[in-house]
Amino acid sequence: MNELIAINLKNERPTILAKELYNFLGYDKSQWSRWYKKSISCDDFFKEIIDYITFDMKSNGNDTKDFQLTIDMAKENS
Repeated sequence: MNELIAINLKNERPTILAKELYNFLGYDKSQWSRWYKKSISCDDFFKEIIDYITFDMKSNGNDTKDFQLTIDMAKENS
């Protein structure tokens, strides 16, 4: 069976990468920062460590953020 978005099963709860979800949904790549701030970082409903984990990464030589989202949080953001 082909996966549409890779699921990480190594954590206590299954998670997916927010950037993969964002790309899968076909959102404008130039709006990534705006989307994650509105949908993840500044959303009072979800809590870091419980619903998502933030990490820094390089993308095209630039520093950016990505997030491991619980499946329940990913459903809410899709």
